[in-house]
Amino acid sequence: MTTYIESRLIGIVRHGEAVPNAPTDAERPLTERGHRQARATARAWTDWLHQQGVSAHQVHVVHSPYVRACETADAFIHQMALTDRTELDYITPDDDPMVALRRLSSLLEEYPEKHLVVVSHMPLVASLSVLLEIGSYHGARGFQTAEMRVFQVSHCEPGCGMPITVLAADA
Repeated sequence: MTTYIESRLIGIVRHGEAVPNAPTDAERPLTERGHRQARATARAWTDWLHQQGVSAHQVHVVHSPYVRACETADAFIHQMALTDRTELDYITPDDDPMVALRRLSSLLEEYPEKHLVVVSHMPLVASLSVLLEIGSYHGARGFQTAEMRVFQVSHCEPGCGMPITVLAADA
């Protein structure tokens, strides 16, 4: 078991499968499969945290305001029995990943005792992941729906994230 005392965990999650059409992209809800995926990934995350000796109450969930990200975040909130979360308007599909990373760094300072789950969209999740790991946009790989990549960070800036695990739903 690893102890995360001097560092924190950031779990970057792509939302579950969404319906293909809605009046706007922001209004696309999850499909039934997407809900199952979100629940499965949330369950895998909670189980993994338990194996690491980390309480779910040491986690703060943040998400995009888009419906599919909110619904995916709901699965994490429910699974971890949390009551609090933060909606962020700077982690939508077309937002600048460098700006998002800087603002997430400020959020870590705001929640000094918490690990973060960040629920967002492609291509932002892929860009954030590669920025955390290697510090540039080169080599970004796509995410499956409801895939979560977990990083250990001592501070949140380019190249400072150590990949720990990948959790994905089979639903």
